Amino acid sequence: MVELAGSDSDDLAPAGLFDHDPEWRPSHPPARSISLSAAEFAEIPTPRDVRMAAYGAILESVGTGWLIVHNPEARSLLALNTETRVALNFGGDRVAPRQRAEYCRPLLHWLAILDGNVVVHAGAVAHGGRGILIAGAGNAGKSTLTRALLREGFDFLGDNVVEVGPDPAGVPTLFGAYPTFKVRPGGVLPIPGDWPEPEWDSEAGKDIYFLGGGSRLVNNGSEALLAASLILDERLIGGPRPISRGSAFFKVAPNTVAQFPFFEQEALARTGAALGFAPVFESGRIPLDSAGQWLEELMSASIDDVEVPRGH
Repeated sequence: MVELAGSDSDDLAPAGLFDHDPEWRPSHPPARSISLSAAEFAEIPTPRDVRMAAYGAILESVGTGWLIVHNPEARSLLALNTETRVALNFGGDRVAPRQRAEYCRPLLHWLAILDGNVVVHAGAVAHGGRGILIAGAGNAGKSTLTRALLREGFDFLGDNVVEVGPDPAGVPTLFGAYPTFKVRPGGVLPIPGDWPEPEWDSEAGKDIYFLGGGSRLVNNGSEALLAASLILDERLIGGPRPISRGSAFFKVAPNTVAQFPFFEQEALARTGAALGFAPVFESGRIPLDSAGQWLEELMSASIDDVEVPRGH
């Protein structure tokens, strides 16, 4: 749970970081994110001549009680005190649609790890309280498949980032994070009529739809039991087939760790654990007219009954 404060918080309200069940992880205090104004940011002595990893992660901050990512060119800063769970955030002079679509994504990752969960680089949908992770490399068809499933009444949990962890009873659960959807122009499926006008992401070459404003497809803070995982690979021919947890790990975990700064070992271990909760399948392109039936069958499978062929 994240509480926002600061002069900019109303203008840059996050698309994600939803409040889950208030009884969830009661031993952890709620996180508090303070959005700094440009004047306040200017008074902070920003780091110089320090080692930076991917996404501007400042390696020297490890062990100090703070986690810090900083982009000097964009004049942005995000820092979390891991003990008090208070974050300082300045998104820069201009926050691009891509950053707003997954607002404070490193913070979501850090808090998930501190709460015993993991944020996975994947999408997810749900039906009847059961959910399925949908992973895969770019252009594998994740967004197209997800949109086809939404047409068939599935619930939307995310198209790029999903939190995974046990619910209060210890049952593996998918938690929706960001109610945004990224679509390349000229897709094979029409955009639903109740979606708002998109904003263009020039970096990724996609339209971003912000669906948190009342779309019937999105239930903010939604969650579902993890029933299966599906990894799409455009090089494969044919429908879903079971694969081993180890094979799935090498297809999902490295890309997940590469997306989020800090806590790399924890993210690797927990991604592997998440893939071991339920059956995992891989597939080439799935026929869109029968996608719902395919995924219902995958989510109905028991991990004890799924036989993984040798070499998979």
